Amino acid sequence: MNVSILIDGSFFWMKHLEARLGQPPSAESVKQACELIMADSEFENDKLFRAYYYDSPPYGGRAVHPISQREIEFSTTEQHRIKNDYLTQLQRMPRMALRLGSLAMQGWKLNKKNMRGIMESLSRNLPLQPQDVSINLVQKEVDMLMGLDIAWMAARGMVDKVVLLTGDADMIPAMNFAREHGMLVFVAKFGYYLSDKLREHADGVVEFTLPAPERTHTPSARVVSMPAGGGYHHGANGHSANGHAPAAPAASPTPEASAAPAACAAIVADPAIPDILLEDTPEDPDDHVGNK
Repeated sequence: MNVSILIDGSFFWMKHLEARLGQPPSAESVKQACELIMADSEFENDKLFRAYYYDSPPYGGRAVHPISQREIEFSTTEQHRIKNDYLTQLQRMPRMALRLGSLAMQGWKLNKKNMRGIMESLSRNLPLQPQDVSINLVQKEVDMLMGLDIAWMAARGMVDKVVLLTGDADMIPAMNFAREHGMLVFVAKFGYYLSDKLREHADGVVEFTLPAPERTHTPSARVVSMPAGGGYHHGANGHSANGHAPAAPAASPTPEASAAPAACAAIVADPAIPDILLEDTPEDPDDHVGNK
């Protein structure tokens, strides 16, 4: 039987960061995920027809930071280069189709990663700092492209089985359409929570495990410069150097527990250049935040 694998790119990027201690995926990571899916016993006598990767190009516009008043040219950032190179590599992979939507700027938003410090600062009437806000980018058309491809494959009888690597419950109508047309629909996951809704509307769940990360340090290509005075340390007035009140002391984390936040922080070290690669962590597992 022929099998197609459909990958929600922003979801895969986010979950790969979580599973690999802040290490972003490469084209090889996508290839490896497809191989691990096809190695499942469900597909023992099947062959991969094609993999489809759904994402949007990196944002390349200009914007003025509302706090620092610094104009940012996103097309010249390291984040833009990394994501653009990643998509180019995927496009050149055999048996891989790259489906691109668009990325729209919808103003600025409070940085959820700094929310605790923001609330403590506001309670003390301290001003917001540049790292407290980030650009609000929303994907357009990506869900529609994925849903249309599922329906098209089912209506044309192109493949016998389809595997979705997504956490988006918006795919359920397309999944049901495919099943009604005789296609077997599976959902793949690697070490994260999968909503009951997706499980209920799939013919099965394919679970696989990504190999442990090999790198023991943060690659230089993922480090962006810190602005002057951007480090976090306590000043003489009892506040941190970035203007926030210091958080209450916590128990010392284990090396394993502290590795992931440290690696992720390296990617977004410059608050004036918001991370245009990472997606916000969904608050509701049934609602993939960042896609419209």
